[in-house]
Amino acid sequence: MGTLGLEQLVLSVIKRLRSGIRGFPACWFVVVTFSWSWGMWAILRLNPSLRPFSRAWSYIYVAGLSGPLVAAVLTSFLIYGTDGLRALLTRLFLARTSPAWFALAILLAPALWIVAEKIGHHAPGFVASPIVMLVIWAKMLVRGGPLTEEIGWRGFLLPLLRCRMNLFWASALIFPIWALWHLPLWFIPGLPHDQWSFFLFLLWLAPGTLLFSWFYLKGQGKVWLPILFHTSINFSLHFSSVVPARDNRGFLFLLFVSWVLAAAVILFNRRVWFAPAPSVSENGAQTTRDPILSGNPASITYSH
Repeated sequence: MGTLGLEQLVLSVIKRLRSGIRGFPACWFVVVTFSWSWGMWAILRLNPSLRPFSRAWSYIYVAGLSGPLVAAVLTSFLIYGTDGLRALLTRLFLARTSPAWFALAILLAPALWIVAEKIGHHAPGFVASPIVMLVIWAKMLVRGGPLTEEIGWRGFLLPLLRCRMNLFWASALIFPIWALWHLPLWFIPGLPHDQWSFFLFLLWLAPGTLLFSWFYLKGQGKVWLPILFHTSINFSLHFSSVVPARDNRGFLFLLFVSWVLAAAVILFNRRVWFAPAPSVSENGAQTTRDPILSGNPASITYSH
């Protein structure tokens, strides 16, 4: 086979691959996300010689956390090319959102965890110096999962599903996918997850997923509010003894408050949560058929 024939074969394969992904972009995103993340974490599970939190272990662990980002970038590029990558990048732009929402995204989780500590009679958890806590918070934003996860879950998958269903069901569909994606963490030596209850984690993640979608809305379809909220949750779990474990009174309080908050944001924004998905126009408007290329979510009115 000559060079020209090989080139034509490669182009044909890419064309067929793009055609297949275009038909099922959400499925491809999920498959790539799980393949990448679970593959990385399997290395940690199957190689006991890798000492937990050593440099090599940390690189592989963080690479696993990047699965949603890798899948979002790869799927966007294969479907839309460089235009898709630029559109995905715009999700990281700052929206014209009140500073109060940024403050809430950062402070809500620590405030709830501190109250939960009091309710559950736990030892105070946030006792490190402000400088140390700030450094750890920033490290968790970049390396602890929020940045790489949210570009995929809320920056790519949520608007993609929102094109086919209302916001509530799109969020409800993300919940089991996101939950299952976390499962290998309970089997990796060195992580605290093996001391947690996966069932209690699921009970929190269900309302938590709805709260993440709410912050996505308040951020006008950008991902910084979910990223900040995610970072503060991981930060709170790191410093506090309020974790999803059995006989943890503080976490039971946290569960109750999370469900109440999720119910409240849905109750007071019913029209937004249950608005039908945008219909496809006869001429195939790009903002409907290609939600990733649309820099903003569907036009909606936000209540306060």
